[in-house]
Amino acid sequence: MTEVITAEQYRRQVAHTQIWRKFRNQPQVIDGQRFDSKREARRHYVLADMEQRGEIEKLERQVTFDLVVNGVLVGRIRPDWTYIEGDKVIAEDCKGAKPAVWQLRWKLAQALYPLIEWRLS
Repeated sequence: MTEVITAEQYRRQVAHTQIWRKFRNQPQVIDGQRFDSKREARRHYVLADMEQRGEIEKLERQVTFDLVVNGVLVGRIRPDWTYIEGDKVIAEDCKGAKPAVWQLRWKLAQALYPLIEWRLS
């Protein structure tokens, strides 16, 4: 048996099932690739264009870095991109909001991987 509901009942039910996003980002899927925000999607295409022009090399997304202190894995960080620019290895993350836990991981990554240049976009 099919249940019939009014349009208003449907709107109320759907309103409660929508995903709430803490930082109001809007995930994007472009050319089959998922990005956490519009800003991240735009930056990716800028970097991809730079790679095609030869300004950067070996562009990779979501490379995981282990944060190991005194032989103990204390966490991981996954910047949005890693690439080579000239003779430097770059790890770049696209952030709007910067929660305290993320800031701590970012600083720890900078200390543990000093040969990598850590950038925010």
